[in-house]
Amino acid sequence: MDRMLQPHRRGAKYAIMNIFIIETKQRVATVMKPLLNAPGSPHTTIQASLPEKAEAVSSDVDLLIIDIPIPPGNGLELCRKWRSARPGLPIILLSVADNIDDKIAGFEAGATDYVEKPFHPRELNARIHALIQCNRPTPPAQKATVLQYADLQLDFHRLSAIRGSKEVELTPREFHLLEYLIRNPERPLSRDELAENVWHTPNTRTSFIDVYINYLRKKIDTGFPTKLIHTQTGFGFMLKDKQQPDNLTL
Repeated sequence: MDRMLQPHRRGAKYAIMNIFIIETKQRVATVMKPLLNAPGSPHTTIQASLPEKAEAVSSDVDLLIIDIPIPPGNGLELCRKWRSARPGLPIILLSVADNIDDKIAGFEAGATDYVEKPFHPRELNARIHALIQCNRPTPPAQKATVLQYADLQLDFHRLSAIRGSKEVELTPREFHLLEYLIRNPERPLSRDELAENVWHTPNTRTSFIDVYINYLRKKIDTGFPTKLIHTQTGFGFMLKDKQQPDNLTL
């Protein structure tokens, strides 16, 4: 592993938020810097780099933004490399590609969030702060060590899930999504509700939530006769371990 991509081991307090932006032109960094350093926001240090120099940066990074070109191959490969080196690092992909296949490819490469261009700088600013907030360690006193529903456990100490005797590794976003499902079991959760409470930003384009639900299904339900994560047609998603009503689909 490259030295500059070694896992970041800073303490739990985020006095300074370090953001690294990979882009061919420094337009995103130029536009976002005033917003990210606005009064009342955490002090932010922004580093910008060309894609070919993306590895020659400090590992002391809290969030990564990759402005992927068309074709997106090199940007996705950079995303995969950073995700492998820093499993818990929030990564935002920026792209003009707006079809579902491109979005799924981005998430499968390891992106935490995907933002279509053109975008409003305030929306990207909100997404950045939401991801940083979600990625901060939660003081133990604020949460139980383990949440449980049926034979599914969510371990806040290990930041992983256990289904039966099987331990499941989760990305930070998958962890927070599963936490919300466990805290709100046996009731339909709409895509808008999940976008607001898990991603912490209302979003009119919520198809990415289906991608994350599918990720959780593969990790949580595969190999078990009783499925826990269900789709309720016309309403959203539900965590339920009993026999499904007729209007529930997998």
